[in-house]
Amino acid sequence: MKKTVSLIIMVLFVAFSAQLNAQVEKNRKAEASIAAKKNGSVTKSAIISAGKIDISTPSKTIASFEMTYKTSAGVQTLTSNSKNLTTEMKNVINGFKLQTPITFQNIMIYENSTPDRKERIEPITITVL
Repeated sequence: MKKTVSLIIMVLFVAFSAQLNAQVEKNRKAEASIAAKKNGSVTKSAIISAGKIDISTPSKTIASFEMTYKTSAGVQTLTSNSKNLTTEMKNVINGFKLQTPITFQNIMIYENSTPDRKERIEPITITVL
């Protein structure tokens, strides 16, 4: 009898823990990164090699984002409709001078189970080396 009660308590504890962990994962704030950086300096080659924006929450996917940067003509914005850098973005990054800041903003993500419900996450700014 004691073993049965102990087993039931243990099974309930494991089930409760699994559900709690799933809820924590769902509510965890998603953060974007590129070449494993959320800010700071990154080399051109690392950015181009990464080729995409990553997200910290595996249950979510990036739908789109904008890359903004300054030129002598003013602020320029390029858009990607996926997590991947476009060819144009890669070409622009490749042409940057050292210490050029880039902001990835309007990063739209969705829960994998509900792709029609998008949310915006915080932008990231990195400096190209």
